[in-house]
Amino acid sequence: MSLFTETLTKAQQFMLIQAYADKILTETELMSFILMEAKTGQPIMITETDTYQVTPDLDFDNFSAVKTANSQWQLLAIKAVADTFEVTIKSETDEIVFSFSSLADAQGFGQDLKAIYKAAADYVD
Repeated sequence: MSLFTETLTKAQQFMLIQAYADKILTETELMSFILMEAKTGQPIMITETDTYQVTPDLDFDNFSAVKTANSQWQLLAIKAVADTFEVTIKSETDEIVFSFSSLADAQGFGQDLKAIYKAAADYVD
């Protein structure tokens, strides 16, 4: 856990991450981006063209993000893991897992990513 997650409430975290999105995304991107939390707790912003892996900090000026073109990502799988459903995306250097409590939510997110990444999904029950 980081000081960011230990010190701030979820609402405060969301507000700062949203403010960071306002700072780094274009007006057009802000109208249609997806903000999700990876299974690791890392905030992920997905626009039509790029995916941002955000590293938040208590000091807003120390927020940072790794920006990767969506063409570098592939939707790998939607699979059941224990009582959750995981959506996994992968690039040459990174893998991000998102966790959902329902299959419908995982599939809906997978369809959104599929449309964005134009990648084939490997669905595993």
